[in-house]
Amino acid sequence: MEGGALQAWMPMKLRKSIVLIIFGCFGLLVAVLVISSHGLTYRKFDELEEQIAAANVRRSINAIQGINASLGQLVADWSYWDDSYRFVQEKNQEFIDENLVVDTFEAQQNNLIILFNNRRELVWGANHVSGAEQLSPVPDETLVSLQQLLDDRSINKRQQGFDGIVVLQQEIFVLSCRAVLTTNRQGPSTGWIVMGKKFGPAMLDELEQRTELELEYINLATDTIPPIFPTDLQENRSGGLFPVIEKSETTIRCTGVLADVQGTPVGLLTVDAPRTVYLSGVEASRRLLIVIVAAGVAVGGLILWLLERKILSRIDLLNTQVNSIEQSDPSRFTTLAGRDEISDLSRSIFSMLNKIEQSFNEIRIVQESLSESEERFRSLFMNTGNPMVMVDAEAKIQLANQEFCRSMNNPEEQEVIGRSWNDFFPPEEIERMQRYHQARRRGDASAPRTYEVRYFDLVGRQRCGILTVAMIPGTDSSTVSLLDITDLKQAEEELARKAFYDSLTKLPNQRLFHDRVQQASKRAARAGTQFGVVLLDIDDFKNVNDTLGHHAGDEVLQQIADRLARCVRKSDTIARLGGDEFTLLIEPPGQPECFCRIAEKIIADFSRPYSVQEMEFYLGVSIGIAVYPIAGSNADTLLKNADLAMYESKTKGKNRYHLFTPALNEQAQRRTVIDRFVRNAIAADQFAVFYQAKISLDDGRLRSMEALVRGIDIDGSLVSPGEFLPYAEAHGLIVPIDLFVLRTACRQIADWQQEGLGQLAVAVNISTKHFRKEGFVEEVEHILEEIGLPPAALELEITESALMKEIEQANDSLRRFRDAGISVALDDFGTGYSSLNYLRTLPIQTLKIDRSFINSICDEGKGSLELVTIILSLAAAMRMNVVAEGIETPEQLKLLQRLGCNQGQGYLFSKPLPADEFREFLIRHNRAGNWPDETWFPGSGAVRRSD
Repeated sequence: MEGGALQAWMPMKLRKSIVLIIFGCFGLLVAVLVISSHGLTYRKFDELEEQIAAANVRRSINAIQGINASLGQLVADWSYWDDSYRFVQEKNQEFIDENLVVDTFEAQQNNLIILFNNRRELVWGANHVSGAEQLSPVPDETLVSLQQLLDDRSINKRQQGFDGIVVLQQEIFVLSCRAVLTTNRQGPSTGWIVMGKKFGPAMLDELEQRTELELEYINLATDTIPPIFPTDLQENRSGGLFPVIEKSETTIRCTGVLADVQGTPVGLLTVDAPRTVYLSGVEASRRLLIVIVAAGVAVGGLILWLLERKILSRIDLLNTQVNSIEQSDPSRFTTLAGRDEISDLSRSIFSMLNKIEQSFNEIRIVQESLSESEERFRSLFMNTGNPMVMVDAEAKIQLANQEFCRSMNNPEEQEVIGRSWNDFFPPEEIERMQRYHQARRRGDASAPRTYEVRYFDLVGRQRCGILTVAMIPGTDSSTVSLLDITDLKQAEEELARKAFYDSLTKLPNQRLFHDRVQQASKRAARAGTQFGVVLLDIDDFKNVNDTLGHHAGDEVLQQIADRLARCVRKSDTIARLGGDEFTLLIEPPGQPECFCRIAEKIIADFSRPYSVQEMEFYLGVSIGIAVYPIAGSNADTLLKNADLAMYESKTKGKNRYHLFTPALNEQAQRRTVIDRFVRNAIAADQFAVFYQAKISLDDGRLRSMEALVRGIDIDGSLVSPGEFLPYAEAHGLIVPIDLFVLRTACRQIADWQQEGLGQLAVAVNISTKHFRKEGFVEEVEHILEEIGLPPAALELEITESALMKEIEQANDSLRRFRDAGISVALDDFGTGYSSLNYLRTLPIQTLKIDRSFINSICDEGKGSLELVTIILSLAAAMRMNVVAEGIETPEQLKLLQRLGCNQGQGYLFSKPLPADEFREFLIRHNRAGNWPDETWFPGSGAVRRSD
């Protein structure tokens, strides 16, 4: 191509390219906008409108459920009513005349009221059509359908009733059913109350008013199903084909399924609405596209004019000057006027031409020197002892030493040279390395030259290394040293896992959980939000280890960890503190109700059985919840208060949750005071033993007594056993207290016998915790032998409820006590849950009737007299002695005598007395000879008290 043609062609090509680029980009932008408007924006508007339509259907169905809930409340008001309770039993006409009239149906907008008795037989029922002056009888088919629903346990759960939609004689009813109880919701239930509202035009009008929507409905039993809907509504409903949406250009119809209480589709509910969202979105998109096109054309023209004036014309001139050099005529080259980059370029070219010849000779000399330096560098590079490569500006490997080849799984040097350095690194590492490289090229002193990276060897294994980069001066190449630290990193990660994660469940441990709570506290403080710390303790988990072994216990803990993971979000933290304690960190949204729902979900999940070693068993969980900042502002306080709330769940019966309140702190402080008192009292024997007489109701003689413990406070005052014994029992401190009372009482009885006050016997209360340790029987026998008291003088009292919990451990010990001549009494009998089979087989000689029955034995209608009579008959049949506790009035005494009770104990005879006072009481009793003498019964009118 000739020079003149070249001069004309080059700027023309540049101008054309610029025009094509500018308008091509703009055209592409417009095309993308058009496509996205139709393919994305319009679809989004369409989807949004479908979502709104589906939400309207759900809102309508929810409104039906709201009507059902209101009806359920009305039915509850009727069913928990003494008048209804009596009516179902007696069918009195007065109840019908006052309550079951047309006005009641009209006022409550009911179409159906039916009352059944416990045998599902009709007590009363009626239909009512709105506006009718009379009630109509309920068809037999309706009664049969309702009776079947009452018998269906999957619907009538726990026999308490149900709510929902029911089809009766091809008509849809919103129905509510409740069991009939007293006003105090006490049973047993006498029957059922059923109320229903017909799903018809009246209810549809009410739904339209509630939802402000246009609604239609189809009764599947009577109406024709439009062809757009699937034939098998049940199958398609479960498969997710509902709601069904129909759309035209201007309207959208959405239809949902109404299901009855059995889950069977019985009707279709349709919502009609105009397509305002979609049409508005389409119009807005069109207008925006027009504005963008107009603005793009104007801006493109302005850019072309500026480019031509400032750049293209001057490049054309510079091109002419360069062509003069190409034609070996450098003298024709002149610089361009101006102070911009193009004029600077022309001056640089002019200066360059003058220096090229001078530099050419210098380059030849430098090349010779570089050749010598390269040989020295290569020798040093190849023998450095560390894995090293040299890479060029395009990250191609130019050179690699043997150490590098060996670190890459022993490839030949030829397999490495020429490969891209980036092939050995994952994408995220390449991005970081390039960022560092560019910073070093800019001379940024903060750019690291030594840093840690992850890379792949030629086999594809990921490794860890320390990368050191050094730029070769005067070149685009760099030397890179790569030190393999994979083994070191694995060791560090293993240490970190052991330091911060539980080895069994792979969950965070207490240390990591503590740190995450601290971080959550800082975030919540900045954002002003709440979060929850949830502490879980598995109820009676020790039984799993004791019965199945620790290996099975570990497997159960892993199952628990998996279940907890399903109950919370992935963003929440689950940790194992140790043993069977787990914690959760629940971050925003964090209202207390959210944490309670999670706790309820966990408790419900725990209701499913666990399976280990082909065995199924159930576990409960006690949960404590502490909410930041209500329960504390740091991890230690939150965990402490969550533990207090969990302890409250334990004390309230386990398998429940409790939310921390400041009152729990006061209870904890009280427990601390009690704990300190109990432990100090045990260490210093700061207890006193009181004695209460047990009188024979046949002849009034005192033959035995009960030993009762009292605490002695620092100031010398007495502490009631009710304040410290429950705590001592729950925390494993009861055993030394029992042994103190046992030893003290036995020694006191032995002293009184030696003093000649009679052949007395003493009853001592013991905890069932004694049966968990070896040698308890031998220990009691040793105490008796040491003191010199015959075994017949000792009776051990065990509460009924406690014995039933430890029945297996206690059975053998009780038999050994019987064989040794020591009798056993079952205390508080009637308040627990003893099996008659256990009573028959256990070696028990005495039943002690609980004071709660004696207190009300003279009160008619409370059932205490009947229960005491049964206990006495049972004891007589099993040849057991009976002691009535809490006798406080002569009337109670006389009634018990008539019933044939053996012994009595209570304030009528004597309150619990310290040893010296009881000795005086004993002397007076022996002197009197028998108990009918009122002179030594000052307590005959005594006020009731507790031991």
